[in-house]
Amino acid sequence: MRALERFLVAWLITCGAAGLQAQPQNREALQWFSTGIMAADLDKKIEAYQRAIELDPAYVEALYNLGMVYKSRQQYDQAAQFLGRAYQARPGQTQTALRVQILYELAATQLKLGQLREAEQGLRNAKALAQDQTMASLISFELGRFLHQRHRHAEALAELRAGMSLEPDNRLKFANLILAVERAQQLQTLYDQAQQARQAGHLTEAQAKLAEIIAADANFRDVQEQYLSLQAKQKADTDKAAFNALYEEARKLESAGKIELAVATYEKLVSQAVVFKDARTRLQNLQQELETRRSQETLETQYTAGLAALKARDWARATIIFEKILQTDAGFRQARQKLREAQSSLDRENSETVLARFYAEGLAAMKQGDVRAALVAFEKVHKINQDYRDVASLLAEVEEMMAKGPVLRAPRTAVLEQDSLYRAAQAAIQQEHWTEAVRLLERLQAAAPDDPVLIDLLAQARANLRLVVPPAPAAALRSGPPILLISSALMALLMLPVIGFFALSPTLRARIALMRGDYNRAEQIYEKLLQQHPGRLKLYPSLANIYLLTGRRDEQALKVYKTILQLNLITSNRDEINAAVAQTYLSQGRMDADAIS
Repeated sequence: MRALERFLVAWLITCGAAGLQAQPQNREALQWFSTGIMAADLDKKIEAYQRAIELDPAYVEALYNLGMVYKSRQQYDQAAQFLGRAYQARPGQTQTALRVQILYELAATQLKLGQLREAEQGLRNAKALAQDQTMASLISFELGRFLHQRHRHAEALAELRAGMSLEPDNRLKFANLILAVERAQQLQTLYDQAQQARQAGHLTEAQAKLAEIIAADANFRDVQEQYLSLQAKQKADTDKAAFNALYEEARKLESAGKIELAVATYEKLVSQAVVFKDARTRLQNLQQELETRRSQETLETQYTAGLAALKARDWARATIIFEKILQTDAGFRQARQKLREAQSSLDRENSETVLARFYAEGLAAMKQGDVRAALVAFEKVHKINQDYRDVASLLAEVEEMMAKGPVLRAPRTAVLEQDSLYRAAQAAIQQEHWTEAVRLLERLQAAAPDDPVLIDLLAQARANLRLVVPPAPAAALRSGPPILLISSALMALLMLPVIGFFALSPTLRARIALMRGDYNRAEQIYEKLLQQHPGRLKLYPSLANIYLLTGRRDEQALKVYKTILQLNLITSNRDEINAAVAQTYLSQGRMDADAIS
């Protein structure tokens, strides 16, 4: 191979590189150009081509090859610079085929740089110059693919059909891409219809169109994002309608004076929509109004009880009630006047009777957990007679209880206990501890026998408890027929043909050979498979990978490499294949791009 390269260099120097019309007159530049072709290292290639260009700045072949080396290294800015210079240099002295090749590679580089308009124009200019039908067909294919990627499907189809007519041998490649473009064109029509429906507000129709596209090709354009966006919008519209309905219902209840129901409705709304119109403000206002109303109702109830105590001549009780009312609202109705009446009546009664009544009221209040009422009663006793019974110690005890903080009433304690039981029952249900759940729910139902929620929960828990079946003893399983043994034997018999199939599978044998490092054996298997089934495209990348591992650059390997590049087959080693083909053709004195022509 090295001898052939030396022969080519000598031939270029002596004969002036016949066949390249734009060759320089400077022999030293030609020598550097030849050195670049012969060099295997890319850095040395770059250095040699740059020296040739320094000696002859319009050296077309050196400019082109330098651009291609930069392209192979993915240095696309430099590649575009030198390919552009190659096209501009000596336009009247350069062969048309070479100018077409330069334009083609420049357009491919511009695509990598995202210069779409320049790349398209370059491909069209190259096609207009191309005289060779094979090259013109290749350019049409690339131009058609470019237009397809830009969603200009009608133009792409026209270009691809024209290119297919120029190169009948490549009909399969063109036909596959044409089918893809036609399919994309159909999907594009659906996509456009979906956009029109969405703009017209027909969201259900638009969503149906997008779903049809996703079923055909989930990766088509931004169809997934469009579909999810429509779903989100529909959900937002549905939620908004539901929130608005709740808001209107709450407003109606508020207007009708049904404050409790209005509060419950507003609470449901703000739990689902944190911010919705003025719902939160209205809820807070109604909660304050409801609290005020309940406080007034409590005062009314106490006031009525105080009047009843006055009527029953229960002066001590009336005094305590009216004092409590005045502590909450100093100007409530005639509470202060009624308190004076009760106190005057108390003064007229026997001192011992008064003390006994206050003492009894204090004890009763302590028993009920009403520490404040007990304090008032015992203070009255203590004020009249400090040595009355054990009032001093009881008063100290009540004051100590008050100093420790508010004491819950017995009813409130019962409510808290019920809440605790309810939470425990819910936890047992979630953990499917049905026995515990039934026990807790029965205790709750005893306190509230008519609660429909408790009735339903208890019925469900009992039903689930009945469904729990203890596992069968292991001995019962062992006593039955050996079903597991029989089924295992049948399974083994059924698996024998499958194991035999895989044992005889050529691709499996090839993979085993690769794992053992027997590359020659793997090559032979894949090559034989390709001879038998040349249309099985998935075999080419596998065989190419083995060739790369073994460093093969012969005609058989190049044929496989070129097939992958021409058909644009999927492979993880595309860059290595490109480099292998380019180096082989450069070493033979041909252009890098000949690899895919």
